[in-house]
Amino acid sequence: MFAFVGTFDMRGTEPKGLGAYEIGDNGKTRLLKEYCQDLVVGFQCWDRAKNVLYFTHENQNLPGKTGGGGMIIAMKLCPKTGELVEMGRMETCSTNPSYLALDKSGRYLVAVHHSTDNVVTRLVSEGEKVRAEVIYDDCLLELISLNEDGVPEGICWTETIQGYDGDGRHHFPHLHSVVADPSGDNYIISDKGLDRIYVYGINREKGRMFLRGKVDGKTGSAPRYGVFHPTLPIFYGNCEEDPTIYAYKFDVNSGSLTLLETCPLLLENADGIKPMPSDITVNGEGTRIYASVRDSNVIAVIALDRRGNMELTENVNCCGDDPRSVLLSPDGNTLFVTNRGTGSVESFEVHPDGSLCHTGRILRRNHAGNISVFKE
Repeated sequence: MFAFVGTFDMRGTEPKGLGAYEIGDNGKTRLLKEYCQDLVVGFQCWDRAKNVLYFTHENQNLPGKTGGGGMIIAMKLCPKTGELVEMGRMETCSTNPSYLALDKSGRYLVAVHHSTDNVVTRLVSEGEKVRAEVIYDDCLLELISLNEDGVPEGICWTETIQGYDGDGRHHFPHLHSVVADPSGDNYIISDKGLDRIYVYGINREKGRMFLRGKVDGKTGSAPRYGVFHPTLPIFYGNCEEDPTIYAYKFDVNSGSLTLLETCPLLLENADGIKPMPSDITVNGEGTRIYASVRDSNVIAVIALDRRGNMELTENVNCCGDDPRSVLLSPDGNTLFVTNRGTGSVESFEVHPDGSLCHTGRILRRNHAGNISVFKE
């Protein structure tokens, strides 16, 4: 099995990029090669049919420049050796591309951008009069066309998500994730800036997307990531500023999301700690959700019954600081956790009842922010 671990460090000067590792049957790892060490790896996405790995350069600056936005990079994997070969890269039209979803057709990538809170005040002349104009960074949803090999060809459609003025300030959108529903024909987008979740459909023939619906979350909750139940029409979303999982019923016909229930992520919280949920994943049987919580530094284990109802069963120490990605191995028997603060990837055995047991640290990597694995 091969693991690909991205360094997520927007401000540091140390090498970043993507590290390719081999994981042996005994769980020991070996670094194979470093890639793109001038890029900030924000998110990874696989086209497993083509053995193509996509990842984002999540930054507001292009390498060696000031500004310009982020990038999407496509790498071809040799499944025998774990070697990656860059196929192409494409600049995005907004800053901080934070998440990618491969369309089921294999012809498109859907990209969302966290964007920034940048404000520019510029002088505008209108005849003999002048005035100040305030400009905000655009926050985009992009549809990217791919050629038959999976190389990004260009941006075929965009939509700008608008912020708004209120309470004496400008409220910025921050699109943080995009997840396809089980049909593959709808995309759920979490906006942690405007506390909102959008549902978009896709017209593959025209290369366009269209808004089907939206639902407002709790004010100040900052919706972050989400996953679908593998067999039920339920979307589970977490929030960056609220240690709670929200379960929504998804109606594929109308595109609507209806809140079903909520579940806490913490059994208890220590005084002076502000929990910040990070990643979320669900097992293939639809019986457990695993979610990382920063600052509290735990992995929440949530049991799901046959109707998809949630119950928090345990909080497991993540064995590091600042847990980000949580990823189940292809067989579902191991949970990998990237601890960005301590620069490590930890391994947890998944017991038959869904509980976790720490088995050890598999590797160290500066600001380990995300991980993907590949196994033939």
